Amino acid sequence: MPELSSFLGIVSRIMIPKVTKAEYEKVNDVMFEQRLTLLKKKKNAYVFPAGGSTTLGIWGYINFINELKKQVDLSKINSIVAACMKMAETNEGALIVVTRQNELLQYVSTGQEMNATISAQLIESIFFKNSPLHDGAMIISHNSIKAAACILPVTKKKVDSNVGLRHRAAIGITEVSDAIAIIVSEETGTISYCLKGELEFDLQPRDLQEKLIADMEL
Repeated sequence: MPELSSFLGIVSRIMIPKVTKAEYEKVNDVMFEQRLTLLKKKKNAYVFPAGGSTTLGIWGYINFINELKKQVDLSKINSIVAACMKMAETNEGALIVVTRQNELLQYVSTGQEMNATISAQLIESIFFKNSPLHDGAMIISHNSIKAAACILPVTKKKVDSNVGLRHRAAIGITEVSDAIAIIVSEETGTISYCLKGELEFDLQPRDLQEKLIADMEL
């Protein structure tokens, strides 16, 4: 459970400095100084006042929640990358679509709806050759696997004759939406990435991770 371990990692590093009554009357100044001290040590600081709410404290809560959300999002990306790496090693073909603003509900409805938690093991099992869901695309949206075996539009533009149906569908869906498409080729065992109708071939897992982080704005 990456989400829980990330949360516990943050909680286990909580500092609770005690202040005098006089200092508490100037709690914003005290918290600001504490935060600067931690930032100078290159540590993230989320400042919460005990026993009351202040402007700095409210921002502390907001930043803390945003950090947790970011870690959850990163854990999902890492699951996708790990699955793609494993499928590439075993030449398991796959087409994964990750939504951004457009949820692609019209394409979700063409497949088997799941609303499942993202995990590398589940992604691999869905695209296993003998799985009834391995044909078609998986759509991931809002940190969950929305559906598998989805039917996507195929690009109408001229592409290289070596480009297969999964790659053509990846181009097609990214031409009509802001989604990201990831393709694992069962012929070559390589990973491709498609955004705005443009394909990038032969990505390494690290490249895939960096692109997803950048394009999902994490």
